[in-house]
Amino acid sequence: MISNPVLSYLVVPPSNPIEERRVAALARQWEVRNKVPMALNLPVFFLQLPYVILNPEKREWIPEGMSFDVWRA
Repeated sequence: MISNPVLSYLVVPPSNPIEERRVAALARQWEVRNKVPMALNLPVFFLQLPYVILNPEKREWIPEGMSFDVWRA
């Protein structure tokens, strides 16, 4: 019988103030990289929402001839 391995992560706190600042800067950079695309897409969401609601197909607008995956990327 094969058991599933349990993944665990060990978090080691920074050992000095310089390392602590570096880790904090990396955390801020990661947060910005995740939040900027969402902030840039927010105005488009407010423009597309009425289109989706009023469209009989209930689909968002996609340029003719373009794949949905390419448009969303």
